Order: sequence, then C-alpha cells, then structure tokens
Amino acid sequence: MEGGAAVDARTFQTEALKIEKLLYHISYAMLRNESDCEDAVQEAVLRAWQRLPGLQNPQFFETWLTRIVINECKSQLRRRSRSGAGCAGLWRTPARNCCGGSSARR
Repeated sequence: MEGGAAVDARTFQTEALKIEKLLYHISYAMLRNESDCEDAVQEAVLRAWQRLPGLQNPQFFETWLTRIVINECKSQLRRRSRSGAGCAGLWRTPARNCCGGSSARR
C-alpha cells in the first residue's frame, strides 16, 4: 500500500483479505477456539472499517489491523474470565486447571 494514499473501500477489502490468514492464526493462537477466533477477526475488521478515518499512515495498515485483532482477542479473554469460563476448553485433559496443575485434591 502506498504511503500517502487514502484507503478506500476497495483497498481496505483487498488489504484485509491479503492478511486474513495471518489475522486468523494470531486470533487462534490467543483464543484456542475456532468460533471465538472467527468472531474476533470479524469484529476487528468491522472496528477497523469504522475507525479507518483515524488511520494516519496507510503504509501501516497491516500492523494497525493486526493490533486491532490482538486487542479484540484480549477483550474476549477478559470477558471469558469474568464470565467464569476462564480457560475452560483450553486444556485437552480434564485433570488440569487454569494454573496448569492437577485439579485432583491432594
């Protein structure tokens, strides 16, 4: 993307699609849940579109959108921990808790 050019709808779509897999991988690495990660990427792209006028340097579009995805993932993780879901579903074995230790009483 050229440094001084404003980002129009077509450019936004093209550039977002170029990094779609990267955004998905980052989101999945943080959330470990396919559905949540798809929601996070979709929400981040929507937020980026809404905040597009605030993008001062179009050459940093990829970094800017990636940061929005990371922030959305962090928001989802905070909501997850407040709702009591914590890291439910993150561990493959039921004998682990959020701290990585055994949930069995000693």
